[in-house]
Amino acid sequence: MSGKTFLWLPLCCLLLCACGQQGGQGRMPGRFVSDILADRSRPERGLLAAHGEPDRYGTICLAGSPDACRILADMLCAYDRFDNVSGAFHADGLPDFSGETLAVVCDEAYAPYAAMLNDGREEQLRTIAVHHALSALDTVMHASRYDWAGLRRKVSSKMLVLCDPLLCAYGKFDIDTLFASFSCPVPVLSSLDLMMDAVPPVSGRGVNAGVLCERQFVGSGVYAMALQRRAAPGMFPTCFAAEADSAAVLRTFLDAYAAAGETRPLDVLLVDDARVDIGLLAEELADMQDVSCALSLQYGKYLASEFRIIASRELLAQACYRTLRVNNIFTHYICGPKAEFYVTVPPLDEDAGGFMLVPYVQD
Repeated sequence: MSGKTFLWLPLCCLLLCACGQQGGQGRMPGRFVSDILADRSRPERGLLAAHGEPDRYGTICLAGSPDACRILADMLCAYDRFDNVSGAFHADGLPDFSGETLAVVCDEAYAPYAAMLNDGREEQLRTIAVHHALSALDTVMHASRYDWAGLRRKVSSKMLVLCDPLLCAYGKFDIDTLFASFSCPVPVLSSLDLMMDAVPPVSGRGVNAGVLCERQFVGSGVYAMALQRRAAPGMFPTCFAAEADSAAVLRTFLDAYAAAGETRPLDVLLVDDARVDIGLLAEELADMQDVSCALSLQYGKYLASEFRIIASRELLAQACYRTLRVNNIFTHYICGPKAEFYVTVPPLDEDAGGFMLVPYVQD
């Protein structure tokens, strides 16, 4: 990973771009959703209409780029931040997702999604996001990537987690529109939305945010536009994005920030790269905030007094747990969590769009 890749964007400069790329938060649904809503013969309507309350015995679907999905699945299988009886926020020695099955959908057909934006295929990205949602609800999949005629059964999902920021930004609005239109109550969690909701407001000005993310997202503008959508009227947040680098992640990030000519203290650091060790990041921050440490003299000036670190994967894990608890949809099976892996395959007819879902088989 290289911290030399970075981008600084004042949000007022992104407004025209945001209008051109309406993304997942556009006011109008994409063509695929519009077609489903307008055409009563579409098979997707039956799938959506058949879903009442989420089935507690359903799976938790993680959908998006393969690396992000696999890392989040590993984290959820070992996650222990809550008391499994009371729901209090303290570990009890038992995995919080005991008894649950994760349906991990690694999108090998289309990820990484940044290529779609680079090619001007925002509409296709929105469509792919909706196909992930429909696939999560469905109980049918293809037997293998080599057997297009054979079908197999799978368990429908009781929750959908979008693990990629571009999938969230350009697809969640369409998914929400479709689910609301058919009163489909399956919860849909967005790593990007959860992160933006956690950004604290700053009195009298727009927030100055740093973002640690994968290289493909640095120049996408996705975080900057998401911050602007959450900003109060008349407030213009600023956003500096960089790729994580080495063990000294925070120092490398702030070095890149300073090299870009920035001097304003950062209010928050958004960590949207699952490879970053949050524990080590917190240790670096503690040294920079310790006035007796030499690092505080060099880097403390770049950190606001209320500076905080927000990690998307931690927010996702907590939101998953709380969603299960609030909706009372834990399986209550007495066993550990498990993950079932699937991959997407492009359809034989490219004009058909979407993808074929098949079980993952290790070569």
